[in-house]
Amino acid sequence: MFFITSIFAGDCAMLPWKVYSYDSASSCINFPQLSQRIFEQTQITLENLLQLYGSRDILENLPANYSGFNIKSQNITQNLINLRSQFTNANVPAFKYFSAIHQLIQNLQDPHTHFTKPQFFWEFLQFIPVTFRFENNRFFTEYYPFSGKFNNSLSEYEEMFGKLELNNQDPIMTINGKKPVEFFRYFGNKYCQYGKFEQARVNFALSTMYMNDLSTNNMIDEEDKELKIKFDSGVIKTIRYVYVVTTTEELNNTSVQKLYDQDEKTNPYLEKSTNTTINETKKEERITRQKFDEQDSEFTTILVSEGYYELLQYQSDYVLRILSFMPKTFDDGFNDSIKLIQTLNQLIGNKTRLYLDMVSNGGGQLMWVQMLLTGLFPNAYPYLGRWKQRKSKLMDAIIDSKSQIDTMYQRFDWITGQPLSNWYQQEDYFQFDLSNMFANCINAALNTSNLSINPIQIVFFTDGLCASGCSMFGKKLMTFNNTVVVGFGDSVNYDLFDIGTASGGTVFMSQIYEQLIAMQSKEGFNNITDDQKQQLLQSWMPHNGALSITFMNVFNYNPSQEAGLNHDFVPFVVDQTIELYPSFGTWQTQIGLKQRLKAVENNGLHQYNVFGSICKTNKNVIFRNFNSYCVAHSCEYGYYQVISIEFTCHKRQDQFYSQPTKSNLTWIIVGCSLSGLFLIIIVCWIISKKNKWCKKDARLEPLVDEENA
Repeated sequence: MFFITSIFAGDCAMLPWKVYSYDSASSCINFPQLSQRIFEQTQITLENLLQLYGSRDILENLPANYSGFNIKSQNITQNLINLRSQFTNANVPAFKYFSAIHQLIQNLQDPHTHFTKPQFFWEFLQFIPVTFRFENNRFFTEYYPFSGKFNNSLSEYEEMFGKLELNNQDPIMTINGKKPVEFFRYFGNKYCQYGKFEQARVNFALSTMYMNDLSTNNMIDEEDKELKIKFDSGVIKTIRYVYVVTTTEELNNTSVQKLYDQDEKTNPYLEKSTNTTINETKKEERITRQKFDEQDSEFTTILVSEGYYELLQYQSDYVLRILSFMPKTFDDGFNDSIKLIQTLNQLIGNKTRLYLDMVSNGGGQLMWVQMLLTGLFPNAYPYLGRWKQRKSKLMDAIIDSKSQIDTMYQRFDWITGQPLSNWYQQEDYFQFDLSNMFANCINAALNTSNLSINPIQIVFFTDGLCASGCSMFGKKLMTFNNTVVVGFGDSVNYDLFDIGTASGGTVFMSQIYEQLIAMQSKEGFNNITDDQKQQLLQSWMPHNGALSITFMNVFNYNPSQEAGLNHDFVPFVVDQTIELYPSFGTWQTQIGLKQRLKAVENNGLHQYNVFGSICKTNKNVIFRNFNSYCVAHSCEYGYYQVISIEFTCHKRQDQFYSQPTKSNLTWIIVGCSLSGLFLIIIVCWIISKKNKWCKKDARLEPLVDEENA
């Protein structure tokens, strides 16, 4: 599956925005050949930068306690050796080599870590002219909503293969001989890298399998290029993957090679580098996969923060629909978070239910994750920011050279708050807090909130695609037993239905590495050996493709377990599974939200033994009602639980997270907002990657943020 198994001979001939068959498009896609220069330099860079992949050691040597979670180990070292052996001196299409890299990275099943082929392949789109709709426990087909420059795509498709004449009320019996869910399970496991557990990949496939570019995807295998769909009526339709090219000129043998060659770069560390400028995202209209703004009359809108959240009233309850943790600007994020907390203070009573709808939330900045956690549960200590960084020769050189790559954060001991001066020498695992700005914003939320929500009042909706910061948010609530979690999707292996995926971290991009090392090279390297200098300077992509990796992993602090739990590898299983699947284009709209709420009404919430209201506090231990008893639940803000026979809370010696007084609120808000002027943001988070159009914008963005999704 990871690369095409046959080379399509023949001349390249494609007109812009015209529909072509699988075989015809393959002639152009596979026309440019892999040069030894491109192969060798790409391979060196890949081998070096993957030293920094935070989860590499876990994947290569899975701990015994992960064995029951159906996680596949990956020997990255051996896979890189095999890749080099396969393509050394090989006379093959460039696309074949880049597709093999894509598959190697996809096998890591980490959405933060992905390979982008050279921009040439972004010009090719593969798609099918149908989508799938789930309704009344059955799947149906719909025509793809072509528009703009795609307006003629359906008619051109039908000229090639005949009229589709779909009946969108005729339920699907099988797809390629499999029951629909079995097929989507097969497709998701084969083509999607979204998370370690199957439910996320099934839902991701149903959301994104219809149209993709080839810079962030491989070609569909020849065995899957046709979908033979049998309906209840007995009608059988064959749906084929087809292709368009979005260039401005016709592609032929000469132009296709010229276009591909434009993606090549020279060494960025040389004084007279002739690197091509990375193009901005093209202006041609492309199809938007998800809409957020379709309204439904059963909801009353209370608050909206563009790109961040929507607070709605539904009957006598409230729904907080969090689309991402990436508001438009820092000030928007801060002000809108405070406004949301203040509004919830006024609305939420002892019997009011709050639905947290987090389906397909791709994450964002840890700042807003923690601020919202603090606002919802001000009596808890929602402590995030546990990191793991891998030791390697390349990381040694980065540390010794005092590169900007690794001087963006000061490290602190996770309990005492004392600075760590030799953190990297203390093994490959360390923990630290973030910044005064971060803490000031959290304290502002703490001073704003007076909520006292009972855990049974909160119902959390997920489809397994709650990723990165969203996953951190959900798993923190589960850690504190503060929510009932409903998972929508495949019920097979329901005991592995993880609330979220890819628990976040610092995302590292090869282009930013090149920019920072080039700057440092001009200034001169200090205190490093010649071998280390060579190690730093030999890593650069010879084309405008890119590698993005999880540079450091975020860990939640779990007050009832030992610290250091890697949430990417351990599922936090949902409380209840409801078989409701994404329907294209509506899943993250109010239409999709109403479907989820109705499904909960129809299925009912199971009776859970969850903690209830606070019944007392004693020696900084919070007690909540549980099965008619008053039992220890958590520690008060500023205290942490000590693992012992008794439930004991100790005060944190923490220079950042101290309990402020109300009089401090003004300067906290001012300090938080002013500091926001200097906040470095990575725009390309998972939900954008899912939409596939963000990669060229992100190439010019800085290296890291507190939490990049």
